[in-house]
Amino acid sequence: MKATRARFDALTNGGVQAQRAQLQALHDQAASQLTAAQDNLNVAQARLQAAQSGTLDAQRKAAQAQVDAAREKFKSDQARMEQIVAGPQDEEVQAAQDAVTQAEQQLLLATQPATQQDMEAQRALVDQASQQLQKARLPFTAYDIDQQAHVVGQAEAQLRARQNPYTDQDVQAAQAAVDQAQAAVELAQLGVRETQVIAPVDGIVFDRQVSPGALVGPTSPIVVLIPPALEVAINVDEAQLGSVSQGQSVDLQVPAYPGQMFGGTVTAVAPAVDTKTRTASVRIRPKNDSGKLRPGMLAQVSIITATDTNALLVPREAIVGTPAANAAATVVTLDGGRAQRTSVRLGLVSDQVVQVSSGLDDGQVVAIGNANGLNNGDAVVPQLRTALATTGVQQ
Repeated sequence: MKATRARFDALTNGGVQAQRAQLQALHDQAASQLTAAQDNLNVAQARLQAAQSGTLDAQRKAAQAQVDAAREKFKSDQARMEQIVAGPQDEEVQAAQDAVTQAEQQLLLATQPATQQDMEAQRALVDQASQQLQKARLPFTAYDIDQQAHVVGQAEAQLRARQNPYTDQDVQAAQAAVDQAQAAVELAQLGVRETQVIAPVDGIVFDRQVSPGALVGPTSPIVVLIPPALEVAINVDEAQLGSVSQGQSVDLQVPAYPGQMFGGTVTAVAPAVDTKTRTASVRIRPKNDSGKLRPGMLAQVSIITATDTNALLVPREAIVGTPAANAAATVVTLDGGRAQRTSVRLGLVSDQVVQVSSGLDDGQVVAIGNANGLNNGDAVVPQLRTALATTGVQQ
């Protein structure tokens, strides 16, 4: 009886308890693996965040490697979960079944020679072996399976988070931060631009009206600029305004260079006449290639309103009275040493010469000195001046 009991105890302790220990070890191993997977995912998340906040490609690759490792770990845990749900292996169940069968046989053998107490003990052992068999068939409860499924679900969620680390809200927040930074940059650039004073036109500084370090306002004059292109401003009488137009040629004379003529062009004519002076402003751009003309100079301007070639010209002082273009006039001619007032028709009129369109022939002598004081028949001793000839005229 003692030998039988010892054998039965050996079977019970070495069979069923070994199965229990093995199943418990597998359960602990699965829990440890899930914990390790969670830790790996946490490490991968931290490294991925570090890689996202940095700019080095090596960090991004390391973070991606962590994500890949977490994915493989998730697959392993999922496989372990499937193994747990599937239940124990046939070999394990068969071994536990064999242990129960052997214990029952030993119980039958020990029934006759054993006392009632021994039989109760043997029955307890059989019940214990049956419980171990049931445990081997169903090593984990529904609660254990739910817990394992919850852990696997968390690992899967963390894996998806590593694969797609940014949500739409994260992208919007990042875009808002970029827009705010861009606005700050533009504001700083505006501040830098406002520290520079830019002239509205090109030119040369003629006078500086403030000293460095002085406080100025938006309307404070800082410098006086001289534009690189000079401009002459004149006022034209209303009566002569009809003969002036944009693009006409202009002759200029300045006291600084007597006898030297400067050319120019009419650039603009005022659209209205000053009601007080009855004049209109005309702008002229002179030709100043030599750089002799300077701002502030006084100039005598002659606007060429018309031209004519092969014209008969007489000095302006040869006309009795004030000459007018395309009007009748009187000149004093000399014939046999006697003065003779002759009516002529004028053409173009300039400051120095006048065109005679009819009433006078080429080669006739006209009086230019005190012509207004000569009458018909007055004796005159001419002093000829041969500067006049048939040539072109400008008005």
